Amino acid sequence: MTKFDVTLPDDMIEAFHRLAERRGQSTQDVIASALQSFLTHNQPWDDDMQAALQDVENGVGVDGEDVLEWMDSWGRSDERPRPLPIRTA
Repeated sequence: MTKFDVTLPDDMIEAFHRLAERRGQSTQDVIASALQSFLTHNQPWDDDMQAALQDVENGVGVDGEDVLEWMDSWGRSDERPRPLPIRTA
């Protein structure tokens, strides 16, 4: 493991201390768990966003109107298929 120093507001540190005490864990373990949870929930979104930005850079996209029409059809008996990407440039 690597030591990593972070400056946090006093009230946040106190909240971590209280949570750690209630759980019978170290404050360091609670903070590490919080950071892992953040990464687990945010990394996939960030990866998807980077892929989408790469698509834009490569001139690939989906027409916005097609997406909105597709979304409006969700749950209906005549639900439209997902629009496919097209080359925009």
